[in-house]
Amino acid sequence: MPDAELTLGAFYKQLKSKEDLAVQTSWRAMQITTHRWSKAAAARPGYPLGAVFDFDPSMDHQAEMMNSFRNVALGADAARQNSEVRRSLNVGLRDHLRMSEGFIERANDNT
Repeated sequence: MPDAELTLGAFYKQLKSKEDLAVQTSWRAMQITTHRWSKAAAARPGYPLGAVFDFDPSMDHQAEMMNSFRNVALGADAARQNSEVRRSLNVGLRDHLRMSEGFIERANDNT
């Protein structure tokens, strides 16, 4: 909180509830992953799926959680969350699946 120059009370006033914090952070994590996948795929237009595979949950990623494969961590925890959090994660995962399908189609077109 000090880096954001917020007190804990000021931070929590921005949220409806503790559950809202889980919804917002889950949704943001999915957006970050989508952005990273899109950026990586654009850098490797000939093999976008390979660019996504570069984000696999390897041993290196365990040391640096900021760059980890968020879907693995979020998916494992989703069952314990409320319906709003699960809905947010489901929408994000569906988006990632659609994006992956597009990557696979592009890879098949290049073979």
